[in-house]
Amino acid sequence: MQRFESFFDHLLLLFLALFGGAARFCLKPPEHKTFGAALSSLIVAGFAGLLVMQFLRFRGYPLTLVGIGAGVGGLLGHNILTALLALGKRFEEDPGALIASLRKGRRNRDDSGSS
Repeated sequence: MQRFESFFDHLLLLFLALFGGAARFCLKPPEHKTFGAALSSLIVAGFAGLLVMQFLRFRGYPLTLVGIGAGVGGLLGHNILTALLALGKRFEEDPGALIASLRKGRRNRDDSGSS
């Protein structure tokens, strides 16, 4: 298992996570382009990238794969957060219906739509 002892390794991985967030901001900018929107996008990306980085480090992956994971985690962090917030809102409105739809699964929903 490779050890991450260097401050430079941690700094590089944080940069990759933030760079993933910056790439997401450039690919799909928000409706209101403000400094606050850019900063919040970078914060979410950095947090998501650090979570992925810690998970991959815990599992013992090499530095290259951890860096890739941190960048992809930063890129997709906003989308994952948005999806979790939508699930939370659905759970708040009707917990039973959300749980039933999650239990039913995607395959059953596609079959019932073709009738």
